[in-house]
Amino acid sequence: MKLKLCLLGLLCLFLQVHAQPRDTGKALKPGDKLPDIRFTGVLNYREGGKAIDEIRLSQFSDKLLILYFWGTFCTPCLRLLPKYDSLQRELGDIVQFLLVSQEHNDKVAAFLKRSNYILPSVTSDIILSDMFPHTSIPHEVWIRNGKVIATTYGEEVSKQAILRAAAGDYSGIEQKTDDLAFDPLEPLLANGNGKGEVLYQSIITPYNPALNSAEGYRKTPQKISSVALNHSALALYRQAFAHTDPLLDLDNRTVIELPDTLQNKIAEAVGTAYHNWIKKYGFCYSLVLPPDFKGDITNVMAADLNRFFGARLGITASLEIQERDCLVLTRIPGTASIESKGGSPVFSVPPKGMELKNLPVSSLGQQLARLYRKQPTPFVDETGYGNIDIKLTCDLSDIDALKAELLKSGLSLTIKKRPINMLVIRQLSPGPF
Repeated sequence: MKLKLCLLGLLCLFLQVHAQPRDTGKALKPGDKLPDIRFTGVLNYREGGKAIDEIRLSQFSDKLLILYFWGTFCTPCLRLLPKYDSLQRELGDIVQFLLVSQEHNDKVAAFLKRSNYILPSVTSDIILSDMFPHTSIPHEVWIRNGKVIATTYGEEVSKQAILRAAAGDYSGIEQKTDDLAFDPLEPLLANGNGKGEVLYQSIITPYNPALNSAEGYRKTPQKISSVALNHSALALYRQAFAHTDPLLDLDNRTVIELPDTLQNKIAEAVGTAYHNWIKKYGFCYSLVLPPDFKGDITNVMAADLNRFFGARLGITASLEIQERDCLVLTRIPGTASIESKGGSPVFSVPPKGMELKNLPVSSLGQQLARLYRKQPTPFVDETGYGNIDIKLTCDLSDIDALKAELLKSGLSLTIKKRPINMLVIRQLSPGPF
């Protein structure tokens, strides 16, 4: 029985997806006058104890008329019927519920006969569905004095609301607004398909010639967003893992274990015409998260990218701790401290050298790490300093000159083996995605 009810509920969704309203130009909205339509084959309507199968809408001009679009297959619709039947019995002097179904007369008649409801129903409907197009059922239309006053969800229909509306007070009725142009089989909010606020979204598109190559991260009271436009797969992975460690976007923090045929698809080969290559192998990625997101952005981005590139290229990326030869910066025991003496922060990088005042030692570390990103030895800071004051006056790209200059500040730069986080990109094992 539970399975049957679930399937009936899904049929309501099926109607929403596959029975899109027709654009007939006849759609009525609140405030519009309703024409006096005649219906035949009406079920379950009685006057003076006599069954009547033909009605006109004008017959209910002295009452509040609520059209209820429904279906015998629709579980949410069926759940509302007992409430509406009870309201009809109690408030029949001021309200008339009229069920409206597109199903055949025989099917609706069999259901109403079993149910013992007193609610009348129009069947095989086309006219009213054209006048009041909707994307899903149940769907309620309120009419008073021949005019449409509201379209609502079932939650709005109550004894108090009926009493107020019958007296001419329509305040407090929440209107149901269906987006009739929305196509549920097309991507949500893409190309104007649907309206609304994005709370969570990740999108990957091919290279877009109308956009500049760019990347960025932003956190506002409304959302968290990370974007990379017209980037290679390698660059997208690096941006994702850089949220965990900013230096993971460097060449010497990446291990690519792929055959050349695949490697040439995630990073351009030396000598390749970059523009032609990125048009073929470039992608755009955009992530939007709610502002109170407490998870790891790297995990979200990496999962997106691994799903996509796993299916497209058969690759996956992960963070691994590997022992590597590293350029390790340490403090020489017994030398004068370069711990900052305070004052206004200064960060200066002239043509030769660098000066830092009252800035974290990581500012020095990141500058040197990026300077030597092409070297096989990643940079590691083990000085233990916080904010520092330091002035280097040599050519920073000359490793020997740099080592000599650092000695003046009591710092040593040597190659040592260290366990370090590495971005590793591998080929997936054979098998279905």
